[in-house]
Amino acid sequence: MLNYSLRTNNFLNSEKFLNNLIAVLGPTNTGKTHYAIERMLQYNSGVIGFPLRLLAREVYDKLVNKKGLLNIALITGEERIVPDTAKYFICTVEAMPKNLHVDFVAIDEAQLCMHNERGHIFTDKILNHRGEQETMFLGSDSLEQLLKYIYPNIFIKKMTRFSTLKYTGKTKLTRIPRRSAIVSFSINDVYEIAELVKRKHGGTAVVLGALSPKTRNAQVELYESGEVDYLVATDAIGMGLNMDINHVYFAKNNKFDGRVTRPLTISELAQIAGRAGRYKKDGSFGITAKCIDFSANAINAIENHIFSSINTMIWRNNDLDFTSLKSLLRSLSLMPNKSYLTMSPEAEDERLLKALSKKSSIKNNLLGEKQVKLIWEICSIPDYSKNFDDSHLDLIEQIYLFIEDKGEIPESWVNKKLDGLNNIKGELDLLGTRLANVRTWNYISNHKDWIKTGSGIDKRARYIENRLSDALHAGLIERFVDYKMAKFSKSLDVENELIASINKDNSVLVEGHYIGRLEGFSFINEVSKNPQDKKEVLKIVRRTLYDELKRRVEKFQKCKDSEIFFDQEMSIYWKNHLLGKLTKGSSIINPKVFMKNFVLLDDVDKSNIKKRLSQFVKKSISNFMLPLTKLYEKNQQGLNRGIIYQLNESLGLIKLYNEKKRLIIYLSDKDKNSLLSSGIKIGELFIWLPILFEKKNRNFLWSLRKIFYETQYRSVYPNINIIINKRDAQKEIRYSNEFILIGENFYNFQLIEKIINAIKQVLKHKKIFYSSKKNINYFNKKYNLSFSQLKEILYILNFKKDKMNPIKYLLIENNDEKKSRIKLDKKNSPFAVLQNLTIN
Repeated sequence: MLNYSLRTNNFLNSEKFLNNLIAVLGPTNTGKTHYAIERMLQYNSGVIGFPLRLLAREVYDKLVNKKGLLNIALITGEERIVPDTAKYFICTVEAMPKNLHVDFVAIDEAQLCMHNERGHIFTDKILNHRGEQETMFLGSDSLEQLLKYIYPNIFIKKMTRFSTLKYTGKTKLTRIPRRSAIVSFSINDVYEIAELVKRKHGGTAVVLGALSPKTRNAQVELYESGEVDYLVATDAIGMGLNMDINHVYFAKNNKFDGRVTRPLTISELAQIAGRAGRYKKDGSFGITAKCIDFSANAINAIENHIFSSINTMIWRNNDLDFTSLKSLLRSLSLMPNKSYLTMSPEAEDERLLKALSKKSSIKNNLLGEKQVKLIWEICSIPDYSKNFDDSHLDLIEQIYLFIEDKGEIPESWVNKKLDGLNNIKGELDLLGTRLANVRTWNYISNHKDWIKTGSGIDKRARYIENRLSDALHAGLIERFVDYKMAKFSKSLDVENELIASINKDNSVLVEGHYIGRLEGFSFINEVSKNPQDKKEVLKIVRRTLYDELKRRVEKFQKCKDSEIFFDQEMSIYWKNHLLGKLTKGSSIINPKVFMKNFVLLDDVDKSNIKKRLSQFVKKSISNFMLPLTKLYEKNQQGLNRGIIYQLNESLGLIKLYNEKKRLIIYLSDKDKNSLLSSGIKIGELFIWLPILFEKKNRNFLWSLRKIFYETQYRSVYPNINIIINKRDAQKEIRYSNEFILIGENFYNFQLIEKIINAIKQVLKHKKIFYSSKKNINYFNKKYNLSFSQLKEILYILNFKKDKMNPIKYLLIENNDEKKSRIKLDKKNSPFAVLQNLTIN
């Protein structure tokens, strides 16, 4: 921001010029603008043309405070504040009044006479706009030779920079020091960089050319006040933003200028780099991100303010012929007759004029001089939204038709347009688009002969602009500023010992700033997700929490098993704090324990936690297997010992079809009764220990299976009464002995045993099943079995369809069952070897 208090005014009063045409030339940070303002105030009246509305507004606000509201006027395309008693006029160059007689005239940033789009306007002011006592051109040293050529008697006042400017090379975005500006040339790039700065340092101000003065000033104040230490901007900071910036970094050095993407000129780079080091504080500039390194020539030129001379100015004829559209276009294309003038590229207003002249509403009508002048004036309405479509062309066409037909733009039509813009909800881009459109209506409302006097549209447009400006500023803060992280980030820069503490609610504070909380043995960082910051935070936290962590580890080692628990995914918790999880081991009941990486703990503490977790897991699985262990304690003998061995190997469940059917066939009644009295249940297709398949144990085993088979989708244990098609069966179902595949479907062993028992209930003579309608309906309703599924179950039970009666199914006794009724020599049993088996 401009700071008048920093510079002395003593030299002004003693300075007398022999010529009333003066050029004040020099690099940035030389006090040129301040000098011109103070020079103007020594006269009774004056006007200064600035390159930006933002800068004009800033100077206007300063002068109002200094000279009073009634003495200062502001004239820009979008704002017009002109008291009747105004003596000093602060304007944008485009809005400088043509027939205003004042003592002093100044043109700021006069080197913009070479700007492709606006150069002809600056050239016109340099050539034709004069103060009655003094005219001053402010700009770069590169203008000196050209101005001397045009005006041999011009007085050149050289200004030297108050501070030095040095190139520092390339710096990573994450390593850029505080009080820096980072410059790129598209909104998307600016936002992306701002997000990164927020993550690293807590926040940044954002400055774009499209911001309103109110939003821009609020963002600048955010930086100037020290609430944030970074500024991410477009080249909008290149002019007029005099801020406390120590370093300027270029994230890019090329830009889209409305026509093509091109490299910035050395003078453009210097204009931006010169924002670093205000007044007598030295500054630096460098590159970051993907910016191409500067050439040695460019670095030398920027550091030492050595630039190629400007030899020509862009010019466009301003003596226009309005007798017809053709004559107007012809007069606009008139070539300059001076060697130091070069023809202007086609500007936006001229492009609009050509496009508008092709519209049927225009070209099919006879146009007099008045209409042509109106069309040309309307073509000067700026396209702030930059949509690159025909929306702006359609707007100016409609405005012309309204004024030509009705003499003014209908108030109701404008208000309807403003209604659509008076909305402060939405993302930043949407707010920015609305703000750009409101700026267009601000410009239009400043033309009093276009809109009915007293309509209040100008006031309403400014109100909406202010409202959107506030919303955009708030949105920028919300997106790009984290005050908590910003404060903490600053505290990390302090070299002194930091004070950290932990409260009873486990919240951790550093220098009084809340930075996170301690959950179990883990620190939850709530100020920064940046890896570099995390390292710094952990250094502080580890030192602060050392004693507390030791105490917690010791407490965990001594805790009861009831304080530790598994969740459904077999993650392990202590007092709701996640400590680790189970992963695949050598078998289902021998999983590995994977412990979280507790970065705050030393290796000894980690080892102690791992040992306690392993103890808990081992005991939990032992408790699950306890019913099987007790079976061995009953010292079962003979074939029963083999059955128990098989139950142990298959985790409490044996499938009894194919070869294993013999396990039951060769059992005596005494053996069976012994097993049954031990709590074992013997079915037609399974032998199982029911206690292991009660809900709690069943779910525990199911979770262990999921860990072993490494299933990605961790489902709950399937409803035992549901039939599962094999296409839908998960890995743990396909590999589990709790499910049997019959035909195309998997059945839970408990369901299939229920179905078999139901089949037994309807058998005739204990071996005949009739597929009557009654039986089919019963099994369908009771077990949701289709007839084809029922037949598949009958076949696996060794029922065969009778050839003579299609609904009759006969149970065929297999040879092994016949042999079982013959007295068996147990020495010849295929399981005799198991009698002497010892289980460890």
